[in-house]
Order: sequence, then C-alpha cells, then structure tokens
Amino acid sequence: MRIDWKEETFAGCDGTLLFRRHAGSTEGRPVVLCDGVGCDGYIWRYLAPELVAGGYKVIHWQYRAHGFSQPPMDPDRLQISDLAGDLLALLSDMELNDTCLVGHSMGVQVVLEAWSRQPDRVAGLGLLFGSAGRPLDTFGGDDRLARWIPVMRQLARRMGKRGRAVWRGILHSRLSLLVGLATELNAQRIRPSDFIPYLDTLAEMDPVHFVDTVWAAGQHDARALLEEIDLPTLILAAEKDGFTPPRLSEAMASQIKGSVYRMLPEASHAAPLEFPDEVNEQVLSFVTSLPAKAR
Repeated sequence: MRIDWKEETFAGCDGTLLFRRHAGSTEGRPVVLCDGVGCDGYIWRYLAPELVAGGYKVIHWQYRAHGFSQPPMDPDRLQISDLAGDLLALLSDMELNDTCLVGHSMGVQVVLEAWSRQPDRVAGLGLLFGSAGRPLDTFGGDDRLARWIPVMRQLARRMGKRGRAVWRGILHSRLSLLVGLATELNAQRIRPSDFIPYLDTLAEMDPVHFVDTVWAAGQHDARALLEEIDLPTLILAAEKDGFTPPRLSEAMASQIKGSVYRMLPEASHAAPLEFPDEVNEQVLSFVTSLPAKAR
C-alpha cells in the first residue's frame, strides 16, 4: 500500500525547525512513530501502511539533526529531554490527545520521557526493541561502547570535514550492510533493499551529531519511571537483538503493571523489517485494544 503523506515542518521545543509527515483518517486515533538514533523512518516501512489501512492517523517525525530536520543552534541540545520536548511540541502543534506513542530503539526513551511530562495526552505506549535507560551500558552485552563513545566524540570533532568524507565513504560502500548481515541482522529474513535506505540516510548525517545523540541517549535513564506507568503498554523484544538484549525488555515488562510482552524468536533489532507480519499484528492488535477516544 502506498501512503499519500502530507509533509510539513514545525517548531521544536527551542524553535528548531523539524520535519513531520502524516497520513490516514482525521477521525482515527493518532499514532506517533518515533525512530531510533540515525533513522529517518525506514523501520516503519511495513507498519505505517497497515496503521493507515486500519483507520488510524499516523504521524512520523524526524529528530533534530536527522533527515530533513535542522540541527539545533545550541550543539548541546541533542539530549533525550530535548527530543521529548520536540515530541510534545508536535502533539501541541497538531492538537493531538489520546495518542498512542510508538518508539523503536532510542525512540523508547523519547516516548517514556515525553509520557512522564504530559501523561494526559497519551492513551498507550508501544515500546519496540528498546531500552528504558542507559542503553550503552548493555550494548552488545557489556559496557564497551559506553567507554568508547567519549573517544569517538572527540575523534569526530577533530577530523571535521575529513571525518565526514570517511563516514560517507564507508556507509555508501555498503560495508556496513555486509557487516550487519554477518553479525546483527537476520540475513535470511531482511531484504537489503529495506536496510540500504538507513545506510544512505546515515551517510548524510553529520557524524558529530550522530555520536552526540548516541552519547546523550547513553546518559538518559527512565527506569525509575516504569513503575508509575498506569496505561496500556506493549513491549516487543527480539531474541537475537544485540543492541538492546531482550532481558532489558523483560525487565521493563516486570516493572510496568499490566503491560503486554512479546518476544520474537530469531529476530534482531531490525525486527519490523525482518518479521513485518508478526510486528504489524502485535502493534495493530494493541492499538485496536486501546479504550475509545474521549469525545
């Protein structure tokens, strides 16, 4: 199904100009899709059309310094708190209430932070293949990335334009695709044509913005909020997810009273592309089960 998106810009929490697109029924419940770091919507390729076909109003937006969204004037404004503020600015600008917030990877942190600030706007949470906090401490099963990110931040700044050229060269060469297929991704399930758009988008992102956002996500911790969540919550995990191991999703499920937890066998962090039918079924069933919109 081809989606006829309406594309717009809006002002983020500090005035940064951000990109959004939306489609679907104006009467349907709003479902806001929140990406992982470095992503511009590729992960929703199969889910978004199913939500639109289901009669929901689907909104997808791009974080500051991602895709068509501008970077902030203040380079320090790439924190999860800033992204959550942008999400709330989107809800306010579009006058959205009774909203289902769906986050993938880092989007889980953004969704949780936004919910904690304005819970009355949210009807349900979809936490897909992500962690509630400090994901760098568990990336790949240990904290090596957390220890290396400060070095990577310094290197990205020091290399400047030369670093950006190397960054683009590696990503456009498809080396990252080969590495991903050999290590993290389920090569038998994912189509390279579904993953390549991620690499192309990431290649055009300033590596300084990328590593700064990764670092900021690594400092954020929303785990203390989980026991306060009192609304319907769907948690999906992937058996072979090396970025956010399934034990993190299990821990979230144990803390969020009444949450629905599902683990997809053989799936990786890119499960929405590897097992689209299974992910779509879980998310659509969850959104459909939410209480009717208040009138």
